[in-house]
Amino acid sequence: MSFFEKLGNLAMRVVSNQVFLQRRLPISCTSSYRYARSKVNADDLRSLPEKPKKPLTPYFRFMAEMRPELKKSHPDCKVTELVRLLADKWEKFPQETKQKYLEDYKKDLLAYSNVKNKYEMQLTDDQKQLLKRAKDEMVAAKENRKLKKKMKDLGKPRKPGSAFIIFFNSKLSGRGDAPYKEWVRTLAKEWSNMPPELKATYQREHSSAMESHRRQIQEWEERMIRMGHIDVVRSEALIEPKVTSRKVLRTRLVEKNK
Repeated sequence: MSFFEKLGNLAMRVVSNQVFLQRRLPISCTSSYRYARSKVNADDLRSLPEKPKKPLTPYFRFMAEMRPELKKSHPDCKVTELVRLLADKWEKFPQETKQKYLEDYKKDLLAYSNVKNKYEMQLTDDQKQLLKRAKDEMVAAKENRKLKKKMKDLGKPRKPGSAFIIFFNSKLSGRGDAPYKEWVRTLAKEWSNMPPELKATYQREHSSAMESHRRQIQEWEERMIRMGHIDVVRSEALIEPKVTSRKVLRTRLVEKNK
């Protein structure tokens, strides 16, 4: 089966399977599908009854107790070094002492479970739905951050800056000792008053950079599909592949195999 036949079959699977669409395509592509409503307002969350906090696990309880003393004896230590020292100290702790931390944690966990049940019973249906939406948004945001990191690690081409950013970068070397905020305000004013014909040169440079970026993205997505990283590919590249784009891809594949 050729690459384009595989791509076509994959597109059909995406179109016919909404679960696949939600799970495999980037969060940025499916957010409107999954969260048609507006995002949860922070003020709405603050209006809810105070939620009980989970007890600290044995290790984190140990860290909370030992950290002030360790920081006092090692005032110049960085946070990462303190964490390493605490981890070493925990490893050398007697097992019976660790067991005591564990027993205390279990007692607190039981008490927390009772308080949590009472808390949930006092919530209205609307408040429960609000909490669920907030949790879903947190999960989606976490997935999105992981996806963006994956794209970066896989070498996704960066989108070029706007015409103003190109103008901004061209002026960096002439900043001198001017305060940054004042210098930026001056540049913004210069850009606003710039003659249209001069501004057009930066806009043409931006258009050229965007065209190059589109080609780079197309090549990168082709490579990601072949490698099996479908989750980093735009939905339109899978669902609505353009005929011209497919011809370009086919030509490139033929040229590579010569």
